Amino acid sequence: MLDKHECYTSAVSLAETASRARRMGKDEALAVEAIMQRSRLVTVDANLALEAGILHSTEKKRNRHFGLGDAFVLSTSKSIKGRILTNDKDFAHLTNVWMLDRLKK
Repeated sequence: MLDKHECYTSAVSLAETASRARRMGKDEALAVEAIMQRSRLVTVDANLALEAGILHSTEKKRNRHFGLGDAFVLSTSKSIKGRILTNDKDFAHLTNVWMLDRLKK
């Protein structure tokens, strides 16, 4: 799937990846590099941060597990008019999302 579509990654997602890799005892630099080789980085600016804050407030009312990192992913996808490819159930109700578990079937 990644070969057929252009992929983008929020800078916040890279931080989350590094954190998770380190907590799992894995090489965080290798994990981040693997993502960077397969996607383009979307940096955070004031507009993206503001949008993420607004989305976080809205989505948090609907789902108490919706994190600020999730809001950055969502605001990033909206800023580039893209889709989110994820296994995170916090995104399942959104229309611009491809859930990996549904794509495997």
